[in-house]
Amino acid sequence: MKKLFMKFCVVVLSCFMVFNTAYLPSYAEDEMSYYEQNDLANSFRYTDGQMKDRGDANYAARATTNSGWPNDPKAICKGIDVSYHNGTIDWKKVKQSEVEYAIIRCGYGTNDKNQDDKKWEENVKGCIDNNIPYGVYLYSYADTVEKASSEADHAIRLLQGKKFKYPVYYDLEEEAIRKKLSKTEIANIAKTFCNKLSAKGYTVGIYANKDWFTNYLTDSCFNNWTKWVAQYNTVCNYQGKYDMWQCSSTGRVPGISGNVDLNYSYSPFENSHGGGNTNNGGTTTKYPDGLNEIEGELYYFKNNRIDTSYSGLAQYGNEWYYIENGKVNWNYTGLAQHGIEWFYIENGKLNWNHSGIVEYNNQWFYVEKGRLNWNYTGLGQSGNDWYYIVKGRVNWGYTGLVQRGNEWFYIENGKL
Repeated sequence: MKKLFMKFCVVVLSCFMVFNTAYLPSYAEDEMSYYEQNDLANSFRYTDGQMKDRGDANYAARATTNSGWPNDPKAICKGIDVSYHNGTIDWKKVKQSEVEYAIIRCGYGTNDKNQDDKKWEENVKGCIDNNIPYGVYLYSYADTVEKASSEADHAIRLLQGKKFKYPVYYDLEEEAIRKKLSKTEIANIAKTFCNKLSAKGYTVGIYANKDWFTNYLTDSCFNNWTKWVAQYNTVCNYQGKYDMWQCSSTGRVPGISGNVDLNYSYSPFENSHGGGNTNNGGTTTKYPDGLNEIEGELYYFKNNRIDTSYSGLAQYGNEWYYIENGKVNWNYTGLAQHGIEWFYIENGKLNWNHSGIVEYNNQWFYVEKGRLNWNYTGLGQSGNDWYYIVKGRVNWGYTGLVQRGNEWFYIENGKL
């Protein structure tokens, strides 16, 4: 009887172990697969798929205006990014707000229809119906190049037949990835995804926060794609080049209940899948290097993209303009250098008619017909006063007589 009881216990225990093994969550064997299949993103934005609550402190840090977007004069337009987490969106109300474009999540992880974003088609239709230009992002869980290739197929499947203006972004933020992989392995994953999308003619980019871009996405390959940097602050101080900045995760926009991510764009993206001048903003325009006019503003382009690193003079038509961070600064009045010469700028434009004394960096210079005249020595006028100029610069140390025509004038400390 005792032996029979022992056999019974062994059988029960075995069945219990089998039962429990059968019902263990799959992440016990493949943690990434479990989190991916259940859309449980873990990153600087998410905890188990739920947006982190950043509280009022984040709002105070980012909001210098009532709109929620911090002031950034070099930005071209304001946008949002959305997914099914944002619920059902009233895109008509969004259109009537400050929002000028949207980046929509198409899905997450490998090419499984169950991992398509549940609001993807609905959000695309909302943008098209309301003439809102849009782009795309896919959240990555890939820890191998094979999975990255499947994620590329996932995006390509969902993008078929779509016409959109902004890039396709590869969202790299899953914490488990950077804990598990080397920088080189992450770079190879990014190359697999981006190269596959590029081969299909899409403009591709990488989304990550400043920490990722600064410390993990350091391979030179990341300079091949446009960058979308997340940093929740009043300014983006990422030191590399970027074309989009996600400035907040706690924005409020009419038509969307709850918080929404806010973005700035610094480039008039022209995705080759925009399909010409369609109602969703696509165009095949190519911009030459130098100044180009877009919606009444002048921007400085290089390689068909606004060069936000450029500051200085640039010509457009027959006029010259003062550029700051890739855009004409209409508020600037003063001297600006071009090559070895200096010119007088008035309200962002070179003023060829101006002659007189101009102050710059606590010094005074003599300008003649819009150009600083380094060869001039003599008297120069500014308002109702006259000053003694030596080789284009006011000589504050001079006291004595100066001849002008047939007359002599007494100068004291550089001034008549």
